[in-house]
Amino acid sequence: MPGYWGVGTTSTHDMVTYLETKKRTDPGSPVLAAMATAYDTAADGYPQDYGTALIAGVIGTKWGWSDDRSFHASASFGPDFSVAASTYGSAGQLSEHVLGAFTEGVPPGPETGPLLQDCPPLGWLAGDPLLGPPAQDLLDGLPPVVTDPICS
Repeated sequence: MPGYWGVGTTSTHDMVTYLETKKRTDPGSPVLAAMATAYDTAADGYPQDYGTALIAGVIGTKWGWSDDRSFHASASFGPDFSVAASTYGSAGQLSEHVLGAFTEGVPPGPETGPLLQDCPPLGWLAGDPLLGPPAQDLLDGLPPVVTDPICS
C-alpha cells in the first residue's frame, strides 16, 4: 500500500544514482542540505553515526534501520563521490563492512579477475558509469572459485 513505511524498495545503486544526479542537477537541493546537517541522534533516540558516514570526505548522510535493528543502511555523498551500503546486522557491523571495503592494506586478490563484459549475468554493469569500474574491481578481488560460476 503506497504511503506507508516498509512497502517500498530502494537499492544501494538507486541511492548512489539519485545522489549523483541530485548533486549534478540540483546542488542547492534541500535534500542534500538536510543530509549535510543531519542530527547525531534521530528523533527516536537512535544514534546516527555509522556506516558510510565514517568515510573520509563525507559531507552528508542519510541513515536507515529496521524497527527490530536487524537491518541497517546508510547513503553518503562527498564532493566527488557518493556511496551507499546496507547489511542484515547491527550498525556496528555495517560500519565494519564499509570501513573494511575502504581500508588500506587489505590483502590483494588475484591479479585480474574475469572481465565484466565477459560475464553474461553481470555484463550489463559494464556500461554503467557509476558501477562499471567498481564492479570490475569487485570481480578482480574474488578468488577464481567464486568467479568461475559467475562467468561460466
